[in-house]
Amino acid sequence: MWDRIKRAEPFADSLAVLPLEAAKLHLRYEDDDQDEAIKGYIAAAAEKIDGPDGFGVSLVPAQWTLTLDRLPPLFQFPLGPVTSVDSITYRGETVDPGNYEYDTDMDPLFIRSATGWGVENRSGLGAVKVNVTAGYTTPPADLVQLVRFMVGHYFENRESVVLDVSAIPLPMGADDIIAKYRRGVAY
Repeated sequence: MWDRIKRAEPFADSLAVLPLEAAKLHLRYEDDDQDEAIKGYIAAAAEKIDGPDGFGVSLVPAQWTLTLDRLPPLFQFPLGPVTSVDSITYRGETVDPGNYEYDTDMDPLFIRSATGWGVENRSGLGAVKVNVTAGYTTPPADLVQLVRFMVGHYFENRESVVLDVSAIPLPMGADDIIAKYRRGVAY
């Protein structure tokens, strides 16, 4: 399913989620010699969370397109929070917004046909494009904290394995935050 939803532009501004100085404060690191590495950890953490390949949330406002093969009577947009439905097209033809309804206060967002889609609705690979704007204007504090957790992990563990170390997950830590936000549906 996740190859059916794409961001219009690559995720580029991870420092909008967690500024470098805030990350360094969390790491208790004052020198500038690791700034590029820390920026890389912030980007890696944000990309691990953001979008359909992450938890199904858009950390910052962005344009997203969901591709479907047909227009079902009701469907869920599997990423959020959606702030606007910009357009729905069927085989390049714009579907009249009067033919569907949605409520951006709902999360996850469901879109349904109000009076019929107003277009011939035959199935065809990639026939439907649902274009939305989704993302947090200000990411929730717990998602920012998750980015901090991940940056700290990357900073302290610079290799892909750690030997002879025992670790215990923190109660009310990363796993709880992930569970709260993870989403997705199968089509």
